[in-house]
Amino acid sequence: MEVADPDEEEPEDLQEFRTIESMRVERKGRGHYACHSQSQPEVAYMVDLYDNPSPAPYAPLGSCTCDDFTMRRKPRWKSVGLPFPVFRCKHIARVRNFVLDQIVIHYLKAEQQQ
Repeated sequence: MEVADPDEEEPEDLQEFRTIESMRVERKGRGHYACHSQSQPEVAYMVDLYDNPSPAPYAPLGSCTCDDFTMRRKPRWKSVGLPFPVFRCKHIARVRNFVLDQIVIHYLKAEQQQ
């Protein structure tokens, strides 16, 4: 078994994961969440998971009030017309991870009761 070198830098994807997971999420209503900025925790962006429905029913894009989404990703998504995950900002990604975690917890609890 290979042991990680503590002096070695973390892979970029692991750094990105830690960044995303460190952002606080608050449920505000059905499909609506506040996702706090990593660099400015007092700032929260509103994420709407129901927004931007796509022709592919399995993957709504969602929307976010952050500049990255409104100025860069949403216009690119509109020009392509398909909700590829690359068009999601880190706040949408964090909220989706948060919701998935809640689903998994609920599922595991229900499974234990069987």
